[in-house]
Amino acid sequence: MDVPAPVSDGHGGPPPPLPPVAAGEGNGGPPPPPPGHVAGGHGPPPPQPPPVEVMEVLHHHHQFRHLQAMHVLYHHHHHRQLLVVLKVLHHHQWLVVVEDLHHHK
Repeated sequence: MDVPAPVSDGHGGPPPPLPPVAAGEGNGGPPPPPPGHVAGGHGPPPPQPPPVEVMEVLHHHHQFRHLQAMHVLYHHHHHRQLLVVLKVLHHHQWLVVVEDLHHHK
């Protein structure tokens, strides 16, 4: 008669309230607004756009270096010159524009 006691002790209690917490976090509220509506970082930023879109934005912004910025964009941590990364919102996507300040000086 001692065998069913431990089985009933662990199986008789209710499970911990984990499902409501997980469901309320993602399914409890409305979906977050698009990145174009919130410009402050409500969540993680979208992945970096392809080089084609970056060059397109650089083409519109003539004040930035287009070819040099493309090279620095992928190797900015190895570049020794002073660089500034500017995020331009275009077509609801964050486009990273890198300007070479060393050449600008």
